[in-house]
Amino acid sequence: MHSAVRELQRLLPPPSAGVEVLSWGEVRAEWGTGFPRDYRDFMEVYGRGSIDNLIVVATPESRSASGACSPCAG
Repeated sequence: MHSAVRELQRLLPPPSAGVEVLSWGEVRAEWGTGFPRDYRDFMEVYGRGSIDNLIVVATPESRSASGACSPCAG
């Protein structure tokens, strides 16, 4: 786990409810690139949402030809 995410966990406890699990292999295949380790670790611990209604963190959206916007969830 990225050290910044570990430190954040100390300051901001993760949500008690589970978070959406992303298939990072599918995300990489669809976007043609990987996402940074700290972002992936953050998403695995906190998931998408907002922090104190000030900072919004979103999941990668599907880039499918259909135009549908759906998270790349596994």
